[in-house]
Amino acid sequence: MPHSPSGPARGRKHQFFCLRESEQLTSALGEIGALPEEFVDCSEALGRVLASDVYAPAPWPPFARSTRDGYAVRAQDIAKANSHSPVLLQRAGESRVGDLPHGRLQACEAWRVVTGSVLPEGADCVVMQEDVCLQDQTCRIVAPGSSGQNIQAEGSDIAAGEMLVQRDSVLGPYDLALLAQFYASLPVRRRPVMGILGTGDEFCASGTFNKMLPSNAVYLESLGKRLGASVEQLGIVPDDLSRLQDRLQTLVETAAYDILVIFGGSSAGPRDVSARAIASLPACRLYGEDQLVSSGRPLSLARTERTWLWGFPGHVFSLAFTAQLFLVPMLQRMQGAAAGPCETASGTVLARMGVGLDAYPGETAYYPVILRGEGRVRRAFPIVAGTGKISLLRDAAGWITLSGERYAALRQGTAVRVHLFR
Repeated sequence: MPHSPSGPARGRKHQFFCLRESEQLTSALGEIGALPEEFVDCSEALGRVLASDVYAPAPWPPFARSTRDGYAVRAQDIAKANSHSPVLLQRAGESRVGDLPHGRLQACEAWRVVTGSVLPEGADCVVMQEDVCLQDQTCRIVAPGSSGQNIQAEGSDIAAGEMLVQRDSVLGPYDLALLAQFYASLPVRRRPVMGILGTGDEFCASGTFNKMLPSNAVYLESLGKRLGASVEQLGIVPDDLSRLQDRLQTLVETAAYDILVIFGGSSAGPRDVSARAIASLPACRLYGEDQLVSSGRPLSLARTERTWLWGFPGHVFSLAFTAQLFLVPMLQRMQGAAAGPCETASGTVLARMGVGLDAYPGETAYYPVILRGEGRVRRAFPIVAGTGKISLLRDAAGWITLSGERYAALRQGTAVRVHLFR
């Protein structure tokens, strides 16, 4: 059964999981630009983001070709042909698929063609083979024809210079099949390189259970790969400030990562060392004070010359929620998408509030929700804070945005738009 919302109908601060918008944190994400382009083979470009508009370098088809098996002729030569008064033409050549015809079709001549073969110069009509009787080298044509009949003209499908696929498109199988007609390699955005580093004494202890990769690490790696990033697991560091500082210093100096995500094994308080370790990095720019997710779940953002560093909460659902709101648009923007902070391309659904919810005056807050019901009437329930249930990873569907500048509160039954998790 899904997690059941509880508590009074009108939520007080910190009663529910939430993330309040931070002006500095949000504006920092607006600084992120697309990564440089690189060229990859078409066969390796599935799921990559196109770095520039791609245009057809030549028309398609690149020549006039037959759409039927039959004979290429001049339409004027057979304009009056019928079964009672057939027209006789001399078979003078043949055009095979994949070959260019040698020679020109002359008056009162016919060339053998098949579907897809190039028309010889001078031909403007193809007569289907059912309307032709071949006697030695003479074609007996019993049906009239018109100019353009059974012919696909040069450039009739795609004109030279026509746009094929727009910049910032995520390349799918149909895109690649189209582009491969013209190009062997394509300009795509370089994949973001993301490193994942965990902290927490509990994950460094001996024992069978702790040999497992933490749920946080698995979630971040899966999300990053799904969004096109190249992801590397960097292990676990104990809750020791000095050791974490040394580890981060080494990782940043390698300049190999666009993003480093450090998730904490502890909550807010003196044992949370991630924010202090990040702040100690040389030439590191911090964006605002620690942001709180729900109650007491720390979140930090900083930047060195090359690398963005996130200090994510250790609580698995707080981390997942934070990643949806901030890491997803960061990865999208690095690959050229125009997603802003707290925006994703995962879609939305309409629902009605299952309980009432107070707003933060003058602030924007984001609340993860569980969706209940089917069909046209679905209800959104904010998730109660303070729970350590991992079942929330299964039950939470998305989030709602509550702006204190627009709403005094959301009443039970109010229609809301739920942004779905990736």
